[in-house]
Amino acid sequence: MKRLLLGLSLLISVTTAHAQWEQIGVQVQGAKAYIDSSTIEKTGDTSKVLVMLDFKKPETHNTKKPYSSITYLWEFNCAQSKRRPLAINRYSGNKASGTVVQSTPENPEWQFVYPHTIYSAAQEIACAK
Repeated sequence: MKRLLLGLSLLISVTTAHAQWEQIGVQVQGAKAYIDSSTIEKTGDTSKVLVMLDFKKPETHNTKKPYSSITYLWEFNCAQSKRRPLAINRYSGNKASGTVVQSTPENPEWQFVYPHTIYSAAQEIACAK
């Protein structure tokens, strides 16, 4: 399992260099949310996609070093309107640039996707393909 998650984190790092980010929303604290539609992988009722948050000011939540952007590999259960993060990379620079400050395999528990959020915007795009 650890090898799989490490592989996912490395895949995210390589993929972000060639990503085609499209803005899908702005969080309350001002972070802009983007999706890379070219990374969508749909299998049955589930869909995986790469999503990025880009912050106005560096954050330090859950890390010792500041980061300015985060990429997530999200998996959506399209039929049940649920999501789970498979991997997260935090970057020192904006738009997934700079060095990776932290790679975190996330708790793969499914969570409900609430309407009118960046999660629902990402799910709508990922599940439509």
